[in-house]
Amino acid sequence: MSAAFGCFAALLVLVFLTGGGSRDDIQSLIVLRPVALLLGAYAATRITADQWRAIAVPAWLLIAIAAVLTLQLIPLPPGVWTSLPGRELHAQALLAAGLGDAWHPMSLSPAKTLNALMSLSVPMAALLLFGLLDFRARQRSLWLIAGLCVFSAVLGVAQLLGSAGGPLYFYRITNGTSLVGVFANRNHQAFLLAFAGLVSAAILLFNGERQRGSLPPVRLMMLTGCIAMVTLLIALTGSRAGLLLNGVSVVIIAYMMRVAGKVAVSRSAPAKKIGANRYLWLVPVVGAVLATAVSIFMSRSEGFKRIMESESQVELRGDVLPQLLGMLWSFFPFGAGFGAFENVYRQFETVELIGPSYLNNAHNDWLQVLIEGGVPGALLLAAGIGWVALRSVAVLRAAKSGSHENGMRLLAAGFFVLLALASVFDYPARVPIIMALAAVMAGILALPETSRSSAASAA
Repeated sequence: MSAAFGCFAALLVLVFLTGGGSRDDIQSLIVLRPVALLLGAYAATRITADQWRAIAVPAWLLIAIAAVLTLQLIPLPPGVWTSLPGRELHAQALLAAGLGDAWHPMSLSPAKTLNALMSLSVPMAALLLFGLLDFRARQRSLWLIAGLCVFSAVLGVAQLLGSAGGPLYFYRITNGTSLVGVFANRNHQAFLLAFAGLVSAAILLFNGERQRGSLPPVRLMMLTGCIAMVTLLIALTGSRAGLLLNGVSVVIIAYMMRVAGKVAVSRSAPAKKIGANRYLWLVPVVGAVLATAVSIFMSRSEGFKRIMESESQVELRGDVLPQLLGMLWSFFPFGAGFGAFENVYRQFETVELIGPSYLNNAHNDWLQVLIEGGVPGALLLAAGIGWVALRSVAVLRAAKSGSHENGMRLLAAGFFVLLALASVFDYPARVPIIMALAAVMAGILALPETSRSSAASAA
């Protein structure tokens, strides 16, 4: 095992153990971020020009995000700062406190913005370390990610069997009666489980040689079992968004199976086998349907129970939409500052919205990026979406040619589909674990078609 893969594995393991929450007061971040900075520095000193070119686009996107956050932290003269949209109330408060002549940064919560800037150390380190890996090490990285997903799932089951909020829950503020695994939030665990289904499909369908022009039945049975288990576990998390993500994941897996079937018969299989492979996409659908039926029958599905029940938190998310839109226009075009949402939301919160539940995030990351980042945030979003879309289209076109190596790229494209959907209801991209996975998937999506032949490993 190379030193590069050892560092990459160490980072992912550490992130899974310490980076399952989005709050800035999690004590484990004191360990995670310095280690990420050190490993990122190691990777930056070892990466070659060819390796850098392979991951250049996602790396420059991260650098651009860091540049915008840094600009939001630069102190501005009073005349400039007070003229920015949405600063009137804050300017009056500072004037009343005798601080009207002081310089202030663009961000209305500089400490939170600094925390957001430091959080980028994790995905940047993950991306640079992944860039050092050769083809075989990248394949092993999928097994590593699969193992970490299994660990989170097993931990979640143990949490359900143990006491509510017991020692198996890693975080103080958490869903203490749910299957959250290594996370603080059940929605993020559900996202990981849905992604785990895609990882299992990529490993079982595209890893290894086909025999006699067909997909091995043992692998198909294993994949069906994985899909059924993922569906059951997501139902037990109590995450309604997770149920939707699982449905999308099953559709993506069905497409991956269709592609894998074409790969298996692309050269010499007889026509009857080609016809049989056309129906492989039914395997994940059947597995998910059966697991869902068993879950409902056993009355153990918290997710389905919560669909049928009203919940104050869900009602709150719907009621605050006018406030969120008001925040967007109040701080447009410069934004309130990344990470500042929780603090600035309070000045828009009405008496009717005050209650036992509170919003630490907008629970719509697309909208929150625009609130906090303004036009610069919108441009960063557009650049990221555009690049992922272009690469995904290239992946889909390459899939038709029957490239075995395209399985990893299909996995990466599927990950960003799940992330985009999950961000409509939540804030998964603000959690270090998912940030690191996003960086790795971006690295996979960025790989050139000739990656297998350029297997230059960093020792």
